[in-house]
Amino acid sequence: CRDMLITRETDYALRMLRVLLDGEKHSAAEMAETELIPVQFAYQILRKLSAGELVQVSRGAAGGCRLSRDLRGVSLYDLMVVMGEHDVLCACMEPGYDCRWQSEHGKCAIHCQLTELQRKQDEAFRAVSLHRLLTGEAIQKEEVTQQT
Repeated sequence: CRDMLITRETDYALRMLRVLLDGEKHSAAEMAETELIPVQFAYQILRKLSAGELVQVSRGAAGGCRLSRDLRGVSLYDLMVVMGEHDVLCACMEPGYDCRWQSEHGKCAIHCQLTELQRKQDEAFRAVSLHRLLTGEAIQKEEVTQQT
């Protein structure tokens, strides 16, 4: 089993946010059915999205969820943090990690290179708004520009 940068849970969150882009209120069950997500996961994901202040959940007969923020101002990086899935590339990059090699030999070239890769990856994820990712808006504009 391979670890993925974007886990299934974050993928499901993206799909649920896609449904909510219409500005309407939707139930968890409706989103799960539309986006082919197991209902139990939809509820777990909604709890995280609500705690991260990306969606507003209201209960009761007229309940449902809707976006609480404009996704143009929310990055893929932000979503990954909300979902608790922003991992570092290597264990030695975890805060508080005690590297025996660095303790004995000093500065580690591998660690330095991985830190730079991590910075670039995070920067790339921060550069993509969820709105752009979910709608393909910028990609469509680029394609039109290239065709003319």
